[in-house]
Amino acid sequence: MLDKEAAAIDGFSLEKYVHEESAFGLPESPGPIRLKALFDEGAAFHLTERKLAEDQLLKELPDGCFRLTATVADTSELRWWLLGFGDGVEVIGPKALRHEISEMVANMARMYQ
Repeated sequence: MLDKEAAAIDGFSLEKYVHEESAFGLPESPGPIRLKALFDEGAAFHLTERKLAEDQLLKELPDGCFRLTATVADTSELRWWLLGFGDGVEVIGPKALRHEISEMVANMARMYQ
């Protein structure tokens, strides 16, 4: 506890800092990324209930999968969220994220052999 009163910082919004800038999302890179992924129908249902981003585009494909495109913060939380869908999602881009997820999945598969 401080003995003196806290001073507000001009232009600072705690809500914006937490929600818009992903302050607690453990950033992996300094800026947002354009996430491109394929979701199966069950996994895509979550994206119809609550958008991942304001610019989210979700398009159903002829095979029943859904293609997602959205600008999101590049965080460790994003990786945990994607991996939580298991084989219900395939990361298409960015290429670096696809490679990173691919490496994680390959390492996991080796553990279970």
